[in-house]
Amino acid sequence: MFNDLNNDRNIDKFFNNLSFDRDENSDLTSNVADEKDYLNKEHLKNYLVDNTELGEAEINRLSTRWDKEIDRAVTKAENYYAHVKQKAIICSDKAADDIGTMSTVVLIVFLLGTLAAFFVGVTGSLVQTIT
Repeated sequence: MFNDLNNDRNIDKFFNNLSFDRDENSDLTSNVADEKDYLNKEHLKNYLVDNTELGEAEINRLSTRWDKEIDRAVTKAENYYAHVKQKAIICSDKAADDIGTMSTVVLIVFLLGTLAAFFVGVTGSLVQTIT
């Protein structure tokens, strides 16, 4: 069915420039150069016609299936990123809450220390001091 396809050397030319980026909300978005499909179907079809014994219907079916699988993988990557981002937001919110609580506790301890020092200074020494 497949002749020597040299997949490692030729596979890059079948994909349009797919890139991932973050938008203004830090959500993951995928972009394909010139708003094309993920696969460069014409190059893929020509290559398969030249190097396999597949008919046009089989090649169309294969390229459609591969395109759907790539789309599914991109969607899965975007969903995974959204899930991880949501977990990161939850963890950072919890950390901020914990830091806020610790700051309040430290402030109360400092105020109690200040009050203790004030009262000790006001009451003076318990032992009569000679000047």
